[in-house]
Amino acid sequence: MFAQVSTDIPTSKMKTLLHCVFSKECGNGLIDTNTKTVDKRHFLVLLNGSILGVTLDPAQLERTLIGMRRSQDMPYQMRIVWHRHRPMSRYFFINTDGSVALRPVYVVENLHKVVPTVQTTGSLPSLWTKLMNAGAIEFIDVEEQNSRELLVAVKSEDLKMAQKPWTHLEIDPTVALGLMAQLIPFSHMNQVSSFYQIQVLSMISNLFFSHPSLQETCTGRLWGNKPWPCRAWRLMTVWICTCM
Repeated sequence: MFAQVSTDIPTSKMKTLLHCVFSKECGNGLIDTNTKTVDKRHFLVLLNGSILGVTLDPAQLERTLIGMRRSQDMPYQMRIVWHRHRPMSRYFFINTDGSVALRPVYVVENLHKVVPTVQTTGSLPSLWTKLMNAGAIEFIDVEEQNSRELLVAVKSEDLKMAQKPWTHLEIDPTVALGLMAQLIPFSHMNQVSSFYQIQVLSMISNLFFSHPSLQETCTGRLWGNKPWPCRAWRLMTVWICTCM
């Protein structure tokens, strides 16, 4: 219900936005977009697979990007992927490409904002937007969850387990079902259903054209608007009665 598939955000627009915020010329200097040499101190920053620049502090860059995404200063569909272990720790990925399954989760450190936001907003359509603007909800994908090593609690009761540093909380356990449903391409035309209908059609054709008596027995009213499985069953019933 809450899960969705991300839409593509043009790389050129994201590049301009990130340059204005993080470059040394007009931003805070976390990303050096004009460097000519790369040494062991540098971490390569890639935007949708293309090199954007280098950074000396990937942890600070990650925190800044996540904070801006939670406050809606950056697109909520943007994914930040920085692996903690070598050799992938040398690469900092910022992804805004489409067709990625995302699901919303509560941010544990901002859970205290949920109740006041609901009380002041009620059940208005703007409630979801206000929860996202407050940083209480954010969308994540599997790659970001693994790279940031996030711990997502399934139920609110799990947060009482102090031995685990929970970072997020599922809005509802059934969100995973919505996420899986989003991954089924053309669910009304899935392969199992299509294969079954093809087999039924082949069986019907063979029965119908190999038994003249069955052709005489079948009339237009036999078919009606019934679905294929029902048609097949009725036709097989007529065929059995005719052959007895």
